[in-house]
Amino acid sequence: MDLTLRQHIDQHPDIQSGKAVALVWSADDVLELQVTPEEGYPISQREAKEILKKFEDNHTHAGVAGEALESLVRAHLRENPRTTHRADVAVGFAPAEGREGGGWTTRQVEVPSYQLEGLTEQEIAAAFEKAAQAELDASGEAHVFVRAISWVEAAAERAA
Repeated sequence: MDLTLRQHIDQHPDIQSGKAVALVWSADDVLELQVTPEEGYPISQREAKEILKKFEDNHTHAGVAGEALESLVRAHLRENPRTTHRADVAVGFAPAEGREGGGWTTRQVEVPSYQLEGLTEQEIAAAFEKAAQAELDASGEAHVFVRAISWVEAAAERAA
């Protein structure tokens, strides 16, 4: 049976004797920090790992607190502003009552760039189509199809 990192650490003689303590932070801990949307939250798993590395490089033995890690997250976000990708999406509608044939229109949807990291072109298109589908479902607009047409990276707008 493989031990978890925490179990492995807890078995160390210095930990068991109380001679030492070990603090373990994971990328998931960084992702769960409560950083506000105005600061650009959320961050990606890759960014969380980068922040953890900086945290490790900058910590002191005098004490490490969640606030210090949050401060590093905020600094990372200032240095790496959030971006979003905006897509034009074609939406097909069913025929209206008393009319033949349906119609279609285009609309724009946005997806945070971190959600698109490492995806293929086909997966990016699917992510935009899923976002458009969710918006249409939330608004109650009946539709037959949703297809991503094109997308570009755009600076994320910050709440004032």
